[in-house]
Amino acid sequence: MDDARGNQIESLTRITRAISDGVPFEEALHVVVEEARKALPFDAFAVVLLDEETEHLFIKFARRISDAFVKRYRRAIGTGATARLLFGLQLFVIAEADARTAECAEFKLENDFASLLCAPIVVGGGGIGYLHFERALGNPFTEDEQNFARLLAGLCAAAREMCRLREQNEQLTYIDPVTQALKGNAFLRALRRELDRAAMLSARTGIGLLDLDNFRPYCEIHGLKAGRQLLADVTGLIKNHIKGIDLVGRLGLDDLIFTDCNVGDRAEAERLFEAIRRDVEALGRTCGEPCPVASIGGAIIEPGEDIGDFTPIMLRLRHALHRARDKGGNQVLFVEH
Repeated sequence: MDDARGNQIESLTRITRAISDGVPFEEALHVVVEEARKALPFDAFAVVLLDEETEHLFIKFARRISDAFVKRYRRAIGTGATARLLFGLQLFVIAEADARTAECAEFKLENDFASLLCAPIVVGGGGIGYLHFERALGNPFTEDEQNFARLLAGLCAAAREMCRLREQNEQLTYIDPVTQALKGNAFLRALRRELDRAAMLSARTGIGLLDLDNFRPYCEIHGLKAGRQLLADVTGLIKNHIKGIDLVGRLGLDDLIFTDCNVGDRAEAERLFEAIRRDVEALGRTCGEPCPVASIGGAIIEPGEDIGDFTPIMLRLRHALHRARDKGGNQVLFVEH
């Protein structure tokens, strides 16, 4: 085995090991860039990816291409050589290039080149980008180098798919499938991070615990499917009222918990919670008897307040919720420490 082939095998092994260790997609691309530099001589290299929303290409990582060029590079796919590369899913090779050809102009990045090798990154039967190698002078890319580039692109695709599967698994682990809100423990972990941030900013955080009154008898009459839809609709109402940085979680059968980050004072939080209660009441009137309504227990966490393992704050919220129910339900009630 010659030295070049041995280097390529070692590089592929290191990339495969990194992907198997579950590194994020961007980190996997970093590894590919570094291993490509070691095992495949080039004068310039780039990982070019496709923005699916705009259908424009952009440079994710590059070597021997200026940062200024990388930042401004945006190129439509069009119907030319780039489209054939991404949709035909075949290597694109130019040897001893004539800089005047349309293909050279289409693939050219910052510098002129004599030889070019592009390998598509294929995910789910379609190209999501390509690896771009170029040489300004010297020998064209050999068949072995082309095969190595194809394998590198395949590993990039594998890294992307593994990241997608991990993301889906996280969704199953942390997201409630009925409401698309955070599951209980995931909510509390996110709340811990939010309270740490609030402490640094000296900001108050409002927390609301919403219980759907009449939920069980509603499900007995209208069925579990209708009950699940009701929970999803109520979660949607909450999300419509809160800010993008706020959190929503599901606790138990019909309890939803949410935050009001950076709230000014209790009165401001009460106005928000009351608006949510009114919307749930209006929704309940459209659902049939017994009309579901919301009781909401609320509390304000001062910046830097020690809430320990969340037991004290959950007791406060439950106490407020029980008092709201004792008063007939369908109302908002806050409790102090």
